[in-house]
Amino acid sequence: MTVWPLRRAAPRQPGGDAAVEAFAVCLDCGAEIAEWRERVIPIHAGNLALTERGELALHVEHDGVCGECGGGRAEVRVEVRDGVGVH
Repeated sequence: MTVWPLRRAAPRQPGGDAAVEAFAVCLDCGAEIAEWRERVIPIHAGNLALTERGELALHVEHDGVCGECGGGRAEVRVEVRDGVGVH
């Protein structure tokens, strides 16, 4: 399976370019999901949603996707994350 890197520069951010990153959070406990690509992909079905910042996200379900609580619901996001390193 091919997984494309999703770290890019966001255009014209105040103070310079900011990193745009793909990541996933658990919808059950709110924890960021480590190694989310391995836990979520392939995505068989998902629902589009809006984040609290009004950006698009994808809600997916996979048994045990969260390493913290064992929850099965994740939100995959691609957004600007200032001050966060590469995951």
